[in-house]
Amino acid sequence: MALTPQEQLRRWMKNAGLKHFEAAALIGFDPSVFTKYLLGRRIPGRDAAVKIKRVTGIQIEAWASSGVDETETASGTHGRK
Repeated sequence: MALTPQEQLRRWMKNAGLKHFEAAALIGFDPSVFTKYLLGRRIPGRDAAVKIKRVTGIQIEAWASSGVDETETASGTHGRK
């Protein structure tokens, strides 16, 4: 079974030896936003998913099928799917 993007993100952090705030800073996110992605409470929009991919290698498409109710728009706000 494939890992969810959240699981992939946690695995990347563990393998890189990064704490939550370090991972958020490395990718370029506010820690509170990063927490929502990490816990699956929000799906990153395309721009955010690109940032994540550049640093972690997690594919953008992985987030599209994660099944979370909220997505982030290009403006940084969020809305329902």
